[in-house]
Amino acid sequence: MAKHSAIYPVEEELQAVQRIVSHSERALKLVSDSLLEKEACAADDDDSDVTDKQSESQARVLKGVVRVGILAKGLLLRGDRNVQLILLAAKKPTTSLLRTVAEQMPKQLAVRLSFFVTLLCMENKCLRRNVQVIFHT
Repeated sequence: MAKHSAIYPVEEELQAVQRIVSHSERALKLVSDSLLEKEACAADDDDSDVTDKQSESQARVLKGVVRVGILAKGLLLRGDRNVQLILLAAKKPTTSLLRTVAEQMPKQLAVRLSFFVTLLCMENKCLRRNVQVIFHT
């Protein structure tokens, strides 16, 4: 048990990581909502105003967020500050979508948190787009 307690994070550390992750998930939901509103405004100009939940969910560009890696498995160790979230999109993400999310996410987080957020957008050689969110207290 002594080794376990030496590597397992304390409760405050676990709660801080969970709080940041949950706020990030909520901020991404708000970004998805704002993108949906933007799409709805464009569609209202073009088409009728008939909407239901199924068509709304099909029109969403951002479909959801998944916790992966050590966060999903519950294998956080003491001092682990890097966790990973995967943002699911309806279509292959474009650079413009990534920039839109990168611009809107700090605004949504600023409403909910007192963290300063740095977003680093990177493109890998294999054409996957990554956004790294760094929280500063």
